[in-house]
Amino acid sequence: MSNAHVAKLIKAPVIMVVEGGIGSTIDMLNMNLRSFREEGVPILGVIVNKVIPDKMDRVRFYLNKWLEPRGIPLLGFIPYEKSLAYPVMRTIMDSISGLVTHNPEYLDNKVGDIMAGSLLDTQELKSFENILLVAAVRQLEPALEKINSITKVMRKTKSPLSGIVLTGQGTPESRSIDYIIKHKIPMVRTDWIHMAPVLQISKIEVKINQDTPWKVRRAVELIGEYVDIQLLTRRLGLSE
Repeated sequence: MSNAHVAKLIKAPVIMVVEGGIGSTIDMLNMNLRSFREEGVPILGVIVNKVIPDKMDRVRFYLNKWLEPRGIPLLGFIPYEKSLAYPVMRTIMDSISGLVTHNPEYLDNKVGDIMAGSLLDTQELKSFENILLVAAVRQLEPALEKINSITKVMRKTKSPLSGIVLTGQGTPESRSIDYIIKHKIPMVRTDWIHMAPVLQISKIEVKINQDTPWKVRRAVELIGEYVDIQLLTRRLGLSE
């Protein structure tokens, strides 16, 4: 059953939310608009989501040009926010069928970047926080030593790691465990071979839900800042 048919059954008008772009966005609008109009469902307006900030003016120009002749108001443009695309360690653990071995209370740590222990780069590390380290057991100790050394050079006290995925068999060195416990880093173990978790994690489709309240708060802030709430309430018939 299509969204248009459901809207018709419950007699609900529709606000269309589409991803930012020009050609692909107009194609999506055209297809969905035809579907809703065939069912006699009124379209209250369009919100364009995940617009690359540098392309905001260009996207607004062309979409307005397409929407205005069709009598559909543009309710807002929400820019792409990288932090909302960050998965949390709990999601990563589930995606690789992993088992948390240390600091499970920190599985809601967000992950902004992934680094393989075998490819750890000093310059990259200086540019990032919220790093997920994916390493085989034999790579964990040297990787943490390098991270610890860089942290000291930078005169930081907090580890840049938001989590560790440990692959393969074996027992980590006690010094590695001490570092993990000291910095409250959740560690997840998996039997997958080393690069397989990296590939799987890169495919995660991140959602905003009750398990990520900080994302909910940020999404609400973005809507308040970039959506014309007054126009939206008028279209919904809620204004006085």
